[in-house]
Amino acid sequence: MADAHALSPDASGNTDSRDLKILIADDEPLAAERLQLLLARCDGVDLVGTASDGDSAVRMADALTPDLMLLDIAMPGLDGIEVARALAGRRPAPAIIFITAFDQFAVAAFEVAAVDRDYMRLHVAARSWLIHSSMNALEEGLDPALFIRLHRSAIVRRDFVTGFSRNASGRWIARLADGSEQPVGRLYADSVREMAGR
Repeated sequence: MADAHALSPDASGNTDSRDLKILIADDEPLAAERLQLLLARCDGVDLVGTASDGDSAVRMADALTPDLMLLDIAMPGLDGIEVARALAGRRPAPAIIFITAFDQFAVAAFEVAAVDRDYMRLHVAARSWLIHSSMNALEEGLDPALFIRLHRSAIVRRDFVTGFSRNASGRWIARLADGSEQPVGRLYADSVREMAGR
């Protein structure tokens, strides 16, 4: 069974009812952690829990009654679209923000009243910009001989990749020239194997 983690109220047993209650559902630990860090900077929000698969997301939404769910589409078990459909009949139903880099899910997402939010951060050397575009649109405009998609949320220059390794669970990790590491998404493993010559 996939991990699910519910956050408890404070030591007094109280939560601030004025805060927006948010539940994250994402099977990528780094993506979920990034969302948690971003939410920690926001006033007026209460992160009530995280789920790493669709079935847990439905159970936790029923138990925790969030106002808003940040919901990945590609997850084990029920996918994000199925989770949104399962929760649509609840009263009150949480608002849903889908978190995905795959625009092929757009039609199904709009069927469950999703709103489109195509923004990304572009990093060039030490500077970065927030731009209005989808990852797929950006990828289509880049030369595949110069750039490689490593993750649904990461495209890097090929010459910025210094090597690859595999972690204990067998997942590919790209080592980058700045010393950082980028986990490789399952959908991009074939491209990485080709680049690594394996």
